[in-house]
Amino acid sequence: MILFGGIIVCTSAIMMYVDFFSVWHDFSHKLDGNIPLRKIVIIFFATLFACTFLLIRYFFRLKKNVNELEKAQSALRKQRHIKSEQDKLAALGELSGGLAHEINNALVPALGMSEILKKRLKDKEPELATFIDVIYESSLHARKIVQNVLAFARGQDEQNEINNAIDVFSKSIELNEKIVPNNIECVIANIEALKDTPIYVNPTAITQITANLLKNATEAMPDGGTITINFDKDLISSEFAVDYDLVECDHLIVAISDTGSGMSEQVLSQVFEPFYTTKDVDRGTGLGLSTVYGIMKNLGGTVTAESELGKGSTFKLFFPITDPAIFTPITAKAEAA
Repeated sequence: MILFGGIIVCTSAIMMYVDFFSVWHDFSHKLDGNIPLRKIVIIFFATLFACTFLLIRYFFRLKKNVNELEKAQSALRKQRHIKSEQDKLAALGELSGGLAHEINNALVPALGMSEILKKRLKDKEPELATFIDVIYESSLHARKIVQNVLAFARGQDEQNEINNAIDVFSKSIELNEKIVPNNIECVIANIEALKDTPIYVNPTAITQITANLLKNATEAMPDGGTITINFDKDLISSEFAVDYDLVECDHLIVAISDTGSGMSEQVLSQVFEPFYTTKDVDRGTGLGLSTVYGIMKNLGGTVTAESELGKGSTFKLFFPITDPAIFTPITAKAEAA
């Protein structure tokens, strides 16, 4: 298309110059060689101006087309990257879910038998009962990890229902206050955005999401800092909806920001992958953020992460604001299929 436009402009310019020289030739043979110089000069500059105008217009059209092409290519690359990450997380979730299910089955007898032995040996063999108690507590920890994996893979099995956002988040923040140490200030901003805002959630899942994100934020600020929880409502763009597989409607946006160490681009690109962690082996399983991702997808929303090294991090939760008349939960869609 661009090449065709260039050919048209060049052809027009050549025809104008041909017209000019034809006029010159005609005038040079009229009136015994007396050439009206003023008319020739006017025609010459008019032709030059027309050609210059066409070339400038073509240049700006070409520049506009190139810019639009670059934007389209950039959007396509971004969409492919997001789709690739979503497919990778889905595959990991499916694999992890299968493994977690088998591990959970193996833990059932270990937990049951250790609990029975602990009760029987508590008075007769207290020292041995202590060892059994270690086995029992370790099995409980392993089961908790398995439950987190299943939450990521399946997006939580609890029943979701329509709740008022201000009730859900007020309770969730209250329950998770103890996670934030005294050297970190927690700021709640724009909470009035939650009033009269129905969202389709499970309050227990929201408490788990809040706990995971607050814990992640506090661990990024060992020397203290500030956590800001900001609430907002906005209509997401069609481009964002397509990129993150969302319904294009009003969303409640919960942004949890910290003033911690931040993350590099490499860490940021893997932050929602299960078992991925930058912490020491004994400090984390790498399942907290992947669990948040799994729950949010199940709720029909999504979670995004923004961060720079030395400038802290922000996690944004997007909840579709529910109209019971038009909103169909993901679980209901799955059952219908």
